[in-house]
Amino acid sequence: WELSAGLMGLQGLTTLGFFVLPGLWFLQNRLDGRKDDESHPLHWRGLVGPGLLQALLSVAVLLALLPLIYTVYHWNHALRLLADSVPLVAQWVATEEQASRVIALLLDQNGTAFVIASLVVLVILPAVGEEIVFRGSLQPLLARVLRRPHAAIWVSALIFSAIHGQWLGFVPRFLLGALFGSLAPWAGSLWPSVLAHMSNNLLSLLAYRWNWLNARAVIEEANAPYRWSDAPMAWWVVLPATLVGVYLLVQLAGRRKS
Repeated sequence: WELSAGLMGLQGLTTLGFFVLPGLWFLQNRLDGRKDDESHPLHWRGLVGPGLLQALLSVAVLLALLPLIYTVYHWNHALRLLADSVPLVAQWVATEEQASRVIALLLDQNGTAFVIASLVVLVILPAVGEEIVFRGSLQPLLARVLRRPHAAIWVSALIFSAIHGQWLGFVPRFLLGALFGSLAPWAGSLWPSVLAHMSNNLLSLLAYRWNWLNARAVIEEANAPYRWSDAPMAWWVVLPATLVGVYLLVQLAGRRKS
Protein backbone atom coordinates (compact mmCIF):
# COMPACT_ATOMS: atom_id res chain seq x y z
CA TRP A 1 0.00 0.00 0.00
CA GLU A 2 2.75 2.45 0.94
CA LEU A 3 4.63 1.79 -2.31
CA SER A 4 1.50 2.31 -4.39
CA ALA A 5 0.66 5.53 -2.54
CA GLY A 6 4.20 6.80 -3.02
CA LEU A 7 4.16 6.01 -6.73
CA MET A 8 0.77 7.69 -7.12
CA GLY A 9 2.02 10.82 -5.37
CA LEU A 10 5.22 10.87 -7.42
CA GLN A 11 3.25 10.47 -10.64
CA GLY A 12 0.97 13.36 -9.72
CA LEU A 13 3.85 15.67 -8.78
CA THR A 14 5.72 14.76 -11.98
CA THR A 15 2.71 15.59 -14.14
CA LEU A 16 2.16 18.87 -12.31
CA GLY A 17 5.81 19.85 -12.41
CA PHE A 18 6.62 18.87 -15.98
CA PHE A 19 3.36 19.50 -17.80
CA VAL A 20 0.52 21.33 -16.05
CA LEU A 21 2.32 24.22 -14.35
CA PRO A 22 4.95 24.92 -17.09
CA GLY A 23 2.23 24.67 -19.73
CA LEU A 24 -0.04 27.13 -17.93
CA TRP A 25 2.86 29.55 -17.48
CA PHE A 26 3.75 29.20 -21.15
CA LEU A 27 0.21 30.03 -22.26
CA GLN A 28 -0.27 32.80 -19.73
CA ASN A 29 2.78 34.60 -21.10
CA ARG A 30 1.65 34.07 -24.72
CA LEU A 31 4.82 32.17 -25.59
CA ASP A 32 2.76 30.11 -28.02
CA GLY A 33 2.78 33.14 -30.32
CA ARG A 34 -0.86 34.17 -29.85
CA LYS A 35 -1.80 37.68 -30.92
CA ASP A 36 -3.64 40.05 -28.60
CA ASP A 37 -6.96 39.47 -30.37
CA GLU A 38 -6.70 35.66 -30.25
CA SER A 39 -8.55 33.85 -27.46
CA HIS A 40 -6.80 31.79 -24.79
CA PRO A 41 -6.57 28.09 -25.77
CA LEU A 42 -8.31 27.18 -22.52
CA HIS A 43 -11.19 29.53 -23.16
CA TRP A 44 -14.35 27.62 -22.22
CA ARG A 45 -17.24 27.99 -24.65
CA GLY A 46 -19.76 26.75 -22.13
CA LEU A 47 -21.98 23.74 -21.64
CA VAL A 48 -24.67 24.93 -24.02
CA GLY A 49 -24.74 25.56 -27.75
CA PRO A 50 -21.67 25.03 -29.95
CA GLY A 51 -19.31 24.39 -27.04
CA LEU A 52 -21.27 21.41 -25.78
CA LEU A 53 -21.75 20.00 -29.28
CA GLN A 54 -18.03 20.22 -30.04
CA ALA A 55 -17.19 18.50 -26.77
CA LEU A 56 -19.67 15.69 -27.41
CA LEU A 57 -18.50 15.27 -31.00
CA SER A 58 -14.87 15.09 -29.88
CA VAL A 59 -15.58 12.35 -27.35
CA ALA A 60 -17.75 10.51 -29.90
CA VAL A 61 -14.90 10.61 -32.44
CA LEU A 62 -12.54 9.11 -29.88
CA LEU A 63 -14.97 6.34 -28.93
CA ALA A 64 -15.60 5.45 -32.57
CA LEU A 65 -11.88 5.27 -33.38
CA LEU A 66 -10.82 3.35 -30.27
CA PRO A 67 -11.41 -0.10 -31.85
CA LEU A 68 -8.91 0.85 -34.56
CA ILE A 69 -6.48 2.24 -31.95
CA TYR A 70 -6.69 -0.96 -29.88
CA THR A 71 -6.12 -3.07 -32.99
CA VAL A 72 -3.08 -1.01 -34.01
CA TYR A 73 -1.78 -1.37 -30.46
CA HIS A 74 -1.96 -5.15 -30.87
CA TRP A 75 -0.16 -4.95 -34.21
CA ASN A 76 2.51 -2.69 -32.73
CA HIS A 77 3.18 -5.33 -30.08
CA ALA A 78 4.14 -7.77 -32.86
CA LEU A 79 7.61 -6.26 -32.48
CA ARG A 80 7.95 -8.69 -29.58
CA LEU A 81 8.57 -11.41 -32.16
CA LEU A 82 11.94 -9.74 -32.89
CA ALA A 83 13.05 -9.59 -29.26
CA ASP A 84 15.24 -12.71 -29.48
CA SER A 85 17.16 -11.48 -32.51
CA VAL A 86 17.22 -7.68 -32.09
CA PRO A 87 18.74 -6.40 -28.80
CA LEU A 88 17.06 -3.01 -29.11
CA VAL A 89 13.62 -4.59 -29.34
CA ALA A 90 14.45 -6.78 -26.34
CA GLN A 91 15.18 -3.58 -24.43
CA TRP A 92 11.83 -2.14 -25.54
CA VAL A 93 10.07 -5.28 -24.30
CA ALA A 94 11.83 -4.99 -20.93
CA THR A 95 10.76 -1.34 -20.66
CA GLU A 96 7.17 -2.31 -21.46
CA GLU A 97 7.21 -5.02 -18.80
CA GLN A 98 8.56 -2.58 -16.22
CA ALA A 99 5.84 -0.05 -17.12
CA SER A 100 3.23 -2.80 -16.78
CA ARG A 101 4.43 -3.60 -13.26
CA VAL A 102 4.16 0.06 -12.29
CA ILE A 103 0.63 0.29 -13.74
CA ALA A 104 -0.40 -2.81 -11.80
CA LEU A 105 0.94 -1.29 -8.57
CA LEU A 106 -1.00 1.91 -9.20
CA LEU A 107 -4.29 0.27 -10.13
CA ASP A 108 -4.48 -2.83 -7.93
CA GLN A 109 -5.31 -0.94 -4.74
CA ASN A 110 -8.86 -0.59 -3.46
CA GLY A 111 -10.58 2.05 -1.36
CA THR A 112 -12.18 5.42 -1.96
CA ALA A 113 -8.93 7.34 -1.54
CA PHE A 114 -7.17 5.33 -4.24
CA VAL A 115 -10.13 5.60 -6.61
CA ILE A 116 -10.14 9.40 -6.27
CA ALA A 117 -6.35 9.55 -6.55
CA SER A 118 -6.47 7.39 -9.70
CA LEU A 119 -9.04 9.68 -11.32
CA VAL A 120 -7.02 12.80 -10.53
CA VAL A 121 -3.50 11.50 -11.17
CA LEU A 122 -4.09 9.05 -14.03
CA VAL A 123 -7.11 10.53 -15.80
CA ILE A 124 -7.44 14.29 -15.27
CA LEU A 125 -3.92 15.65 -14.73
CA PRO A 126 -2.26 13.86 -17.69
CA ALA A 127 -5.05 14.90 -20.05
CA VAL A 128 -4.93 18.55 -18.99
CA GLY A 129 -1.14 18.78 -18.75
CA GLU A 130 -0.27 16.95 -21.97
CA GLU A 131 -2.87 18.81 -24.00
CA ILE A 132 -1.62 22.18 -22.72
CA VAL A 133 1.98 21.30 -23.56
CA PHE A 134 1.61 19.41 -26.84
CA ARG A 135 -1.55 20.81 -28.44
CA GLY A 136 -1.71 24.19 -26.71
CA SER A 137 1.96 25.17 -26.76
CA LEU A 138 4.16 22.99 -28.97
CA GLN A 139 1.75 22.52 -31.87
CA PRO A 140 1.06 26.26 -32.44
CA LEU A 141 4.78 26.97 -32.31
CA LEU A 142 5.48 24.23 -34.85
CA ALA A 143 2.70 25.59 -37.07
CA ARG A 144 4.38 29.00 -37.11
CA VAL A 145 7.86 27.56 -37.69
CA LEU A 146 6.84 25.03 -40.35
CA ARG A 147 4.11 27.28 -41.80
CA ARG A 148 2.05 24.15 -42.27
CA PRO A 149 -0.59 23.56 -39.58
CA HIS A 150 -1.22 19.97 -40.69
CA ALA A 151 2.50 19.16 -40.52
CA ALA A 152 2.57 20.64 -37.02
CA ILE A 153 -0.16 18.20 -35.95
CA TRP A 154 1.84 15.18 -37.09
CA VAL A 155 5.20 16.40 -35.75
CA SER A 156 3.64 17.25 -32.40
CA ALA A 157 2.00 13.80 -32.30
CA LEU A 158 5.37 12.20 -33.08
CA ILE A 159 7.03 13.99 -30.16
CA PHE A 160 4.05 13.26 -27.91
CA SER A 161 4.34 9.53 -28.56
CA ALA A 162 8.13 9.42 -28.39
CA ILE A 163 8.33 11.21 -25.05
CA HIS A 164 6.39 8.39 -23.39
CA GLY A 165 9.32 6.07 -24.17
CA GLN A 166 7.13 2.99 -24.74
CA TRP A 167 7.91 1.89 -28.29
CA LEU A 168 5.59 -1.11 -28.32
CA GLY A 169 2.74 1.37 -28.10
CA PHE A 170 4.32 4.10 -30.22
CA VAL A 171 2.05 3.87 -33.28
CA PRO A 172 -1.35 3.93 -31.52
CA ARG A 173 -0.18 6.72 -29.20
CA PHE A 174 1.03 8.63 -32.26
CA LEU A 175 -2.40 8.25 -33.86
CA LEU A 176 -4.08 9.42 -30.66
CA GLY A 177 -1.78 12.45 -30.60
CA ALA A 178 -2.71 13.28 -34.19
CA LEU A 179 -6.40 12.94 -33.32
CA PHE A 180 -6.11 15.23 -30.30
CA GLY A 181 -4.02 17.62 -32.37
CA SER A 182 -6.78 17.79 -34.99
CA LEU A 183 -9.54 18.38 -32.45
CA ALA A 184 -7.90 21.42 -30.86
CA PRO A 185 -7.62 23.75 -33.89
CA TRP A 186 -10.92 22.59 -35.39
CA ALA A 187 -12.73 23.32 -32.13
CA GLY A 188 -10.88 26.61 -31.54
CA SER A 189 -10.23 25.51 -27.96
CA LEU A 190 -8.18 22.93 -26.08
CA TRP A 191 -11.13 21.63 -24.09
CA PRO A 192 -12.50 19.19 -26.71
CA SER A 193 -9.08 17.54 -27.02
CA VAL A 194 -8.70 17.57 -23.22
CA LEU A 195 -12.09 15.85 -22.82
CA ALA A 196 -11.26 13.28 -25.52
CA HIS A 197 -7.87 12.62 -23.91
CA MET A 198 -9.52 12.35 -20.49
CA SER A 199 -12.09 9.90 -21.88
CA ASN A 200 -9.32 7.73 -23.28
CA ASN A 201 -7.50 7.70 -19.93
CA LEU A 202 -10.71 6.89 -18.06
CA LEU A 203 -11.58 4.02 -20.38
CA SER A 204 -8.06 2.61 -20.01
CA LEU A 205 -8.38 2.75 -16.22
CA LEU A 206 -11.83 1.11 -16.25
CA ALA A 207 -10.66 -1.50 -18.77
CA TYR A 208 -7.98 -2.61 -16.32
CA ARG A 209 -10.18 -2.46 -13.23
CA TRP A 210 -13.04 -4.39 -14.85
CA ASN A 211 -10.91 -6.41 -17.29
CA TRP A 212 -12.62 -5.18 -20.45
CA LEU A 213 -11.21 -6.79 -23.61
CA ASN A 214 -8.90 -8.85 -21.36
CA ALA A 215 -6.99 -5.64 -20.52
CA ARG A 216 -5.80 -6.88 -17.12
CA ALA A 217 -4.15 -9.92 -18.70
CA VAL A 218 -2.47 -7.70 -21.31
CA ILE A 219 -0.78 -5.74 -18.54
CA GLU A 220 -0.18 -8.50 -15.99
CA GLU A 221 1.09 -10.93 -18.64
CA ALA A 222 3.24 -8.43 -20.52
CA ASN A 223 5.92 -11.06 -21.08
CA ALA A 224 3.51 -13.65 -22.52
CA PRO A 225 4.15 -14.94 -26.08
CA TYR A 226 2.66 -12.77 -28.81
CA ARG A 227 -0.15 -14.22 -30.91
CA TRP A 228 -1.79 -12.48 -33.88
CA SER A 229 -5.04 -14.22 -33.00
CA ASP A 230 -5.25 -12.30 -29.70
CA ALA A 231 -6.46 -9.15 -31.46
CA PRO A 232 -8.92 -7.37 -29.12
CA MET A 233 -11.67 -6.81 -31.71
CA ALA A 234 -12.92 -8.42 -34.91
CA TRP A 235 -12.59 -6.61 -38.24
CA TRP A 236 -16.36 -6.34 -38.58
CA VAL A 237 -16.33 -4.14 -35.45
CA VAL A 238 -13.21 -2.16 -36.30
CA LEU A 239 -14.13 -1.25 -39.88
CA PRO A 240 -17.61 0.26 -39.36
CA ALA A 241 -16.52 1.98 -36.14
CA THR A 242 -13.59 3.57 -37.99
CA LEU A 243 -15.87 4.77 -40.77
CA VAL A 244 -18.18 6.34 -38.20
CA GLY A 245 -15.20 8.00 -36.51
CA VAL A 246 -13.92 9.45 -39.78
CA TYR A 247 -17.40 10.72 -40.63
CA LEU A 248 -17.72 12.45 -37.24
CA LEU A 249 -14.25 13.92 -37.63
CA VAL A 250 -15.20 15.38 -41.02
CA GLN A 251 -18.36 16.82 -39.49
CA LEU A 252 -16.35 18.46 -36.73
CA ALA A 253 -13.89 19.91 -39.23
CA GLY A 254 -16.77 21.19 -41.35
CA ARG A 255 -18.35 22.96 -38.37
CA ARG A 256 -15.08 24.78 -37.69
CA LYS A 257 -14.75 25.94 -41.31
CA SER A 258 -18.33 27.17 -41.37
